[in-house]
Amino acid sequence: MELEIEVTTTLPDLFDYRLNRRYTSLSGITITMMGILVTMNALISKNLFFAAIGMLLIIVLPILEYNKLKKQVTQKRSMTKPIRYCMNQQGIECIDSDNASKSIHWNQVVKAGSTRSIFFLQLMDGETIVLPRREVMNYLGEVIGMISKNISPEKVKIKL
Repeated sequence: MELEIEVTTTLPDLFDYRLNRRYTSLSGITITMMGILVTMNALISKNLFFAAIGMLLIIVLPILEYNKLKKQVTQKRSMTKPIRYCMNQQGIECIDSDNASKSIHWNQVVKAGSTRSIFFLQLMDGETIVLPRREVMNYLGEVIGMISKNISPEKVKIKL
């Protein structure tokens, strides 16, 4: 079976992935917990300096992350151009709008996951395939089936 889909990833899709990656990692959870604890302690002791530091950790870091991503997308327009993905038993063929092609074998996928708005496949080389749900909604069963069939279950964390 072969599945071919064309998707266009937007800045909010990429930001959703970045937030997911940040706040499901140990460092992201630690920074958030530190921000909450510092803010609570500062509010109890009425120390505005530490309250500001706590708020910086909780609120400002995601804003800085968004601005950094927005700058990257502006500089590298190919991040938001349409990409055609051809999935089969061997792997995924990625073809961008300039007809440049890249083949990815299923064994190169280190993690498959999802958020409310995207599916993502993290690859060994540090790259990530982001598939917006709105773009793959018509092929949802096929996409999940292809991923589940070709990637070992401990690497797949997809929620419907």
